Amino acid sequence: MSKYMAQERLQIVKIYYKNNEPVTNCLRELCGIYGRHNRPDVKTVVYMVEKFESKFTLLNVKPPNRMRKKQTEENITAVSASVTEDEKESIPGRSLELGLSQITLWHILRKDLSLHPFKILLTQELLSSDPPKCRNAMLAE
Repeated sequence: MSKYMAQERLQIVKIYYKNNEPVTNCLRELCGIYGRHNRPDVKTVVYMVEKFESKFTLLNVKPPNRMRKKQTEENITAVSASVTEDEKESIPGRSLELGLSQITLWHILRKDLSLHPFKILLTQELLSSDPPKCRNAMLAE
């Protein structure tokens, strides 16, 4: 439907209603205007008419951008207070406690509070009695 300009769409809908609403009569009249091979398809005419009847427009209007509803200042401060209260609480447990989804909580922790998960890695202690080759290899990592 995007290949037709607004005036052309209006003309198609007017012809549809002028011919007492049968699509075949509308298509016959459109053959005289657009030619047999360039006229709109039956689906296109039906879609234009249904859109006009339901939304009262023939224009393609993009929906507005979705707003971030859950990442509000109140939720960010609540998550921050929860983290300072108990640092080891898991994301699923914290999401139940705060009433937020896990994904929203994860976004707040990562993007707004700049907190990232970490895992403690236990390694062996290097002693002075270890061979120098081992000490150099462990320090290089």
